[in-house]
Amino acid sequence: MIQAIFTKDVAGWSEMTITGHAGSGEYGFDIVCASVSMLVLNFANSIEVMTQKMPQVEMVDDGGYLVIQKPHNLTKADDTVWQTLFESVVIGLENLSENEGDYVATPIIQQCSTKGKNS
Repeated sequence: MIQAIFTKDVAGWSEMTITGHAGSGEYGFDIVCASVSMLVLNFANSIEVMTQKMPQVEMVDDGGYLVIQKPHNLTKADDTVWQTLFESVVIGLENLSENEGDYVATPIIQQCSTKGKNS
C-alpha cells in the first residue's frame, strides 16, 4: 500500500514523503503506482521549471520511498507556485485514496507549529 505524509508548518506545505508500493498490478503495469508516480514527479519537475529552483529529492532506486522538500530561499511568487502545486498533489492523492483505497492509504497531514528548516 502507498502512504503519503504531507508536512505543513506555519508557512504552508514544506515536505512530502511517499512510501510503499500499490501492488494493484504486475510490476511495470501497475496503473495506481504509475498515477502516484506521475503526480509527485510532475510536481517536482514543475517546481523546477516554474521557479528555476530544484526541490530537494531523495528517492530509493527500486521505488517505494520518495521525499520531496521545499527548496531554500523561494521568493514570495515562487512560494505561491510551490504551495499551489503542492496542494494539487494533496488533492490528487486524497482522490486516489478514496477511489483506490485498497492500494493508496488516506494521506496523513502533519501540522508543525514552527516554520520548517527549508522555508
